[in-house]
Amino acid sequence: MGERGEAGKLLFAAIEDSTRASGQRQGPSWNTLLGAAATSAQIGFPERAQGYLLDALQQAENERSLQGKLQVVTKMALLHQAAGEWAEAELRISQGLDLVSQIGDRTSRAELLLSLGRLRRISGDVEGARHFLDDALRICTKLDWAEGAMMVQQESEMLRFAVPQSL
Repeated sequence: MGERGEAGKLLFAAIEDSTRASGQRQGPSWNTLLGAAATSAQIGFPERAQGYLLDALQQAENERSLQGKLQVVTKMALLHQAAGEWAEAELRISQGLDLVSQIGDRTSRAELLLSLGRLRRISGDVEGARHFLDDALRICTKLDWAEGAMMVQQESEMLRFAVPQSL
C-alpha cells in the first residue's frame, strides 16, 4: 500500500477514534476536519482533503462558527489555487471576504484581498489585481502590519511581469 496509503488509513482511524472518545454524535468538529484536510493535502491526497473541507464547512455551519467557516473557505481557496482551479479559488476567497465583513477581522481581509489580487494577476486582469492589492495595502498600513504590506508590495511588483488579458 505504501507510506501514503498507510498515512491515510491512520488519519481516518484517528478521526474515528477522536469522534468516539469525545462522544460527539454529530461527528468531528470543524476544527478536527480542518486538521484532517491539512494532513491529507500534505501527504498527497488533495481529493480527500477537499472532502474533509466540505464536511468541515458543513460542521462549522452546524456549530454557527463564522471563524470556522472563514478558516475552512480560506483553506479551500489555497487548495484550489494549488490545483490551478482559479475560478473555484476566487469563489472561496469571495466567500471569505463576506465572512470577514461579518467578523470584522481586518488582517484576514487584507490577506484575502492579497490572494484575490494574486489570482487576478495570474489570470491577466492587471487592473483588477491592482485594485485589490491597493485595498490590501491600505488595510495593512492602517494596521501598521509591516509584513503584510511587504507581501502586498512584492505581489504588486509582480504586476510588472503580468500579461494583460486580451480583449
